[in-house]
Formats: sequence, C-alpha cells, structure tokens
Amino acid sequence: MAERAITFDSLYHQLPDIDNEDPEFLIDLFEDAKNNCIKNEKPLNIFYLFKEAQHILFQMKRDELHSHWHLLVSVTEPGLEVLRYFPQIAKKIDFEIDFEPLGDYVNPSVMMGFNINHWNRASRIIKQNPELARELKQMEEKPQMHLLDYGDERGLVAAIVCDKFQLVVKNAFQGEEKIAKKVAGIAGPEVRYSNNDWIIEDLIDTCSLEHFKNRPEMVGRVLGVALRKTHDLGIAYLDRFDRGHVKINTKTGKVILIDWSSAQENGDKKIDIINAVSIINLWYEEREEKIEALKNFKLGYQNIALPGSTT
Repeated sequence: MAERAITFDSLYHQLPDIDNEDPEFLIDLFEDAKNNCIKNEKPLNIFYLFKEAQHILFQMKRDELHSHWHLLVSVTEPGLEVLRYFPQIAKKIDFEIDFEPLGDYVNPSVMMGFNINHWNRASRIIKQNPELARELKQMEEKPQMHLLDYGDERGLVAAIVCDKFQLVVKNAFQGEEKIAKKVAGIAGPEVRYSNNDWIIEDLIDTCSLEHFKNRPEMVGRVLGVALRKTHDLGIAYLDRFDRGHVKINTKTGKVILIDWSSAQENGDKKIDIINAVSIINLWYEEREEKIEALKNFKLGYQNIALPGSTT
C-alpha cells in the first residue's frame, strides 16, 4: 500500500489535542517565548519560538517540569506532537506559522513530519536551487524524501530518491563545503549544489565497510585505499570508520567516504592511521585475521596494486 502523502490539513487539523495540558498554560508559555524572541532580537519563526519555550520550561522547578514532561519533549523535537495544539495557540498569540510547502517538490515520508524544523529546512534548501526546484516541481510523480539520520548534531540529513537521481540534502558544518567539493568524485560523493550552510550531494547507496567484517583482507585494503586517496588530497578525515561512513561499490571496487564534518585540510594524518588500526584491533581478535587486515591496510595505503584489488 502506498504511503499517504502528508498535507497541511493532515498535519494541522486532523490530530487530537495534546493530553493533560492546560490551554491557558500553553498560551502563556508561547506568549512569553514570543516576547523573549522579540527581546533577544531573534526571528519570529517556529525554530526560535520553540527554543525559547524550551528554555522557559527548563527554568521551572523540578516537580513542575515533571508535570509538563510530555510538552517538553514536544517542544524539544517540534513535529507531529506540537502540531496537535500549536495552530490554535498561534492564532491567540498572533504568530504566523511558517510551514513550508515541501510537498510541492517531493513526497515526504512520515519521518519528515516528526520535526517541523527539518521539514522547513529541506524545503528552503531546495528553493535556493532554482534549477533543482523547477525540475522537482515539474515532476508529475514526486520523488520520495526521507530522513537518513535522526537526532544527529548536524540536524537535517535527508535523501531524495527517484529513478532519475538519488540525492542527499544536509546541513553543513563550518568549513565542510570546501572539503566536500575538494574530495568530490575522488574520495567523497559528487557535490551537486552547495554553500557554507548546506550541501546537496549524490547519495552513495552501496555497501558499508561493516558488511565485510568476515573478510579482514578486504577491510584492511579498503581502509588503506580510503586514507591514501584522502591524504593525497592534503586532507585528514579525523573521524571514526565504524559508523557506516566507508562505502564500497562492489561492482567497480571504488571506495568513498561520506560525512566530512570532522575533516581538516593539513590535519594530523597520523590520527587517521591510529583510528584505522584501532578499528582493525576492535573487529578482529584472532591474530591471523588481525595480521591479514593490517598487511592489506599497509598495501592499500602504499598503493601497491593486487589483482582485483579495491581502487
């Protein structure tokens, strides 16, 4: 059965009221949050309004906060729960709901509705790329959009998937865009659109290194190749290798690293070597397997080719 598309009406008007909350308390809370936004010269949008509401709740006494715990969770992760009660409150405090028309471009999954900030952010990033926005709007059958990571410090990380393309839309850390463009197509995914705040890149939908734990020689070789390609570009990756970030195309043998948020130009490359060796030591207890992985790591890093080797 096809998943029913999320619409403005289904989010705002077809959900029950929040349980066990006094309407007057909710109105006072968001009125105070709005005043704090004005006082602190913050934009009057959902993101900052709920940040201020969260701050007010955390200033409560412990017993009082406990009685509003469900509300605190909703305010911390403003999504479907918030939309049960907020539209009515917004009218009372004269607050315009900034709900972006993400559905004009993609068919959002239910997960996209779990965080209204991610929803709005995704729509705004797409709109900032007129060529992509126009192409998506013109598509009769909209591509699926779903979250790839939820609760990550990066914030938005979502995929747009259709027969024509597979893209990742994500917030960028400071300095990440420059590195992502430098490694694009070599040690990282191709970057399609980007600026200092966000990146739209190809989705690398291939196997992760974790899938090959039973092949220590391949694990070693892949790690060696990944770091050689990265270090040859003058970049240190500076992240762990056991988070699904090492991708292998089993048909072509190409190795790609995703998520360059920790990487640095002219960073300490020794840290990458230490991290790779640590993963090998963690994954393999048998001495022979460990030696096989380390031997192939060295060969991959030194670019010593073997028949059928990973590139």
